[in-house]
Amino acid sequence: MGSKRKDLTADDLMRLQEGPRKRRKEIPSADVEDSEDEGEESGSESGESSEDEEEAIEDFEDTRPAPRANTLPLTLHENAVLPPA
Repeated sequence: MGSKRKDLTADDLMRLQEGPRKRRKEIPSADVEDSEDEGEESGSESGESSEDEEEAIEDFEDTRPAPRANTLPLTLHENAVLPPA
């Protein structure tokens, strides 16, 4: 029974290594197919494709951190000259 167990664990390890990867690949590929179908439909109309691009740019801009305002150094010398605001 020990040899059968070793053979089964080797097969199980191969299944475990391959199984989740295949499942993960199947899910995104289904999403990609849907987006390609949508892209083909919107691609026929030039206005929608540019709107999609604009939405993608807006989504990207939303994820960027807000620019930090110019801040003064932690210690400011009393004779320091500051640039006009």
